Amino acid sequence: MKPHTATSKRPQRTLTLAALILAGLSLSLAGPAAALLCENAAANASLVLGPAKHSVKSTSSGGGYATVSCKNFVVDISVPSNSSGTGTDLKSFSIWTNFENPVGAITAKAACLAFSDQTLVYKKAGGAGQFQMIGSWQRSGSWTDPTQQNGILFPCTIQTKPGAILLPTLNPPANGADLYRVVTIRKSGTTPQTVIVEADHDSPAPPIPR
Repeated sequence: MKPHTATSKRPQRTLTLAALILAGLSLSLAGPAAALLCENAAANASLVLGPAKHSVKSTSSGGGYATVSCKNFVVDISVPSNSSGTGTDLKSFSIWTNFENPVGAITAKAACLAFSDQTLVYKKAGGAGQFQMIGSWQRSGSWTDPTQQNGILFPCTIQTKPGAILLPTLNPPANGADLYRVVTIRKSGTTPQTVIVEADHDSPAPPIPR
């Protein structure tokens, strides 16, 4: 489950201060105070998307992360200027959350509708003193009755809620290292679930058939 598409399809967004404030309030991270706690909290995991490395990933141990003050899984991802990927990877990279929890494989309506997740992504440029929020989204499970859709493959799909701020194209800095902070939670009903955070270098768009 990915909040945005590959590099060639990822929309650019101009993030105004008002939009960031509204996104921070709408994410319901137990209120703006909790969002600030997450911005300043100790990370649950720290990763480095360094040279000759296609991707880095961190997986929570269940939903225990929700018992601390931030109530979200927090992952810091350092991206140095020499972050390069492997093979034909592009310099640009993407950040994903919870995409390996296959909601499409859920065949029970109740389980599908119980799914929800939400994510905030911050960036601290090399030398900067504070994080700046650059993306936010909330998602939920949406059910389509397979008996009403002839041969539907996946009755449970993920829907991104209105008001999402999709990530811009991300690139390593010219010098030093940028730090990205990913704050995310996944729930089934009201129960926190295992979450996955990954950053990987983008792949070239496939050639257009002629």
